[in-house]
Amino acid sequence: MWINNYFANPQAFQLPPIYAFGNAPRATGMVRTPWAFNTNMSVEKEFPLSKLREGMTFELRLEAENALNHPVFGTPDTSVDDPNFGVISYTSNGPRQVQLGGKINF
Repeated sequence: MWINNYFANPQAFQLPPIYAFGNAPRATGMVRTPWAFNTNMSVEKEFPLSKLREGMTFELRLEAENALNHPVFGTPDTSVDDPNFGVISYTSNGPRQVQLGGKINF
């Protein structure tokens, strides 16, 4: 899969010998992460019900979270001594969720 090792090149890092002195951290925060974006949408339509009662309306509403259903990838593993260094193994958002609701105003 293309996402494996896309944001960090494991060949650019190496582990120091055991008990060696140095100033490099065990985990690095300088690894790029993918963009995070999410699109939530809602559509609403109001229908007059004036034949039943004056000023009475019916409201129909449709709401969608992550409406475009785009995955947002999580952060890569930043531990240099881990064999999964640079690998993104999860998504940080869920699938599209849709909700339909109706309301009568009187």
